[in-house]
Amino acid sequence: MDGLCFSDHSPTPGLTEYKKAIEPVQVLEDSTHEKILIINRYDFATLDNIKCEWSIVGDKFAMTKKEISIPKGVKPGNTAALFMPRLKPEGLPSESYLDVSFTLKHATAWAKAGHEV
Repeated sequence: MDGLCFSDHSPTPGLTEYKKAIEPVQVLEDSTHEKILIINRYDFATLDNIKCEWSIVGDKFAMTKKEISIPKGVKPGNTAALFMPRLKPEGLPSESYLDVSFTLKHATAWAKAGHEV
């Protein structure tokens, strides 16, 4: 046993923690709240094969996911800014958060298109 799965092969919280530790795209919040900063954590690849989607999620509330474009050619270790549209707080729950996900644009040898990285 490696501690990432229980004996019935269901995932432990450690597997979620491991997924977070090895994620290829790190998201940082910008103090202006007008953009988010992303860091390419790949060793050799750009983020050209990655698609970014975002939504606002809250208690009994989920906005439809919208795509935001990632600049072309973000090299390993480099940072890029993703500019967010202005959101009006009216209609949003008081406790809501930004949900950002990164998926593969195209199929690869190891995963299908749409696989969350």
